[in-house]
This record gives sequence, structure tokens and C-alpha cells, in this order.
Amino acid sequence: MPVGVRLILIALAVLLPSISRAQNDSVSQARGAWQLEPGPDGQAKPESISLRATAIGDDDASLSLRCRPDVPLYEFVMRDPRLAKLPAAAEVSLAIRHSSREPIRLLASARGDGSVLIQERVHQMTFSSLLGALGQHDAAPIELAIDDDRWAFPLQGFAPAFELLTAQCGFEPGPARGRRKGRAPDESDPRSQRRK
Repeated sequence: MPVGVRLILIALAVLLPSISRAQNDSVSQARGAWQLEPGPDGQAKPESISLRATAIGDDDASLSLRCRPDVPLYEFVMRDPRLAKLPAAAEVSLAIRHSSREPIRLLASARGDGSVLIQERVHQMTFSSLLGALGQHDAAPIELAIDDDRWAFPLQGFAPAFELLTAQCGFEPGPARGRRKGRAPDESDPRSQRRK
């Protein structure tokens, strides 16, 4: 066998395992990281746009932040088959913990289908606390718990994906947004009158 062919074969034997490991690492990093979910094909204006991350070590569990442009509304949706035991419309206690803070317990609503919903207007404290915890810029994951079920979600990729989400939705989260939409200032309200 010519020397040139041997060198090529040796180089391939050395490089292929390295390339394979690099691809596996990037796939495992992308699996847990926050990513914008593609909208349904052929739908001009999707009903909702969302970011999603799977729980660390549990691909069956996920946490999504989605906006519904028509409403306008943001909401978190946590999905896990273990949550199907919770009755629909039941208020549940959700514990949120980040490594740099003490855990807090707030309310969320079970949907009865293996998911829990946290709407920005209905669950303002929970929504704001969860959004604030996800906005941390360190490598430690955020931990969530309902009863004895626990999950850890990465912070990796949340901030840039959140910017893409708000750009596509056309508005940022804000529980008071849209409440006075389309109303003219009330003439009898002293706050709407200018001082002369």
C-alpha cells in the first residue's frame, strides 16, 4: 500500500472519533438548551409562538414560555406525564429554586392533561419569579417542584432565545399590558387631566 494512502487512513482513524465526540456534545447541549419552537407548517399567523427546554436528565418533561399574539398574553407551560395525576383547574404549589436564592412557593394551575399553566396575568407573582430566575446569567440550572416531583431546567440559551421570542411576538411580558387597550382617558379621572 502506498505511503500516501496509509497516511490518509491513519489521519482518518485519528480524526473520526474526535469529530463524532464533538457532534455528540453539540447534540446533547442543544437537547437541554432553550430553543424557539418552529410554528406549524402552512400557518400564516401561528396561534402561539414558544421557547422550549427539556428537563435535565428527563426528556419527557419540558418547560415552555409561549406568547399568544392575538390575546396578547405570555404563559409558561410545564409538561410531564407525572402531572396527569393532578385534576384539571386545581391550584398547585410550585416551588422555584435557583442556586443563589432561597426557594419560594407560589401558585400555578393544573390542566389535568399532564401540564401546569402559569399565566402572566393570573399568576403574576409566579410568572415574574420564574421569568426572573430564568434570566440569571450563570450556569446553575433552575429547579422546580410540585409535590414530590422535581425538575431542573437549564438557563443555557434562554436570554438570546427570549429576545427572539419577544421580537416574533411583537410585545414583551407585562401583566398590565392590554388592560386599558382602546380606551380614551376618562375626563373625570384627575390623573388624566393636565395641570394648568
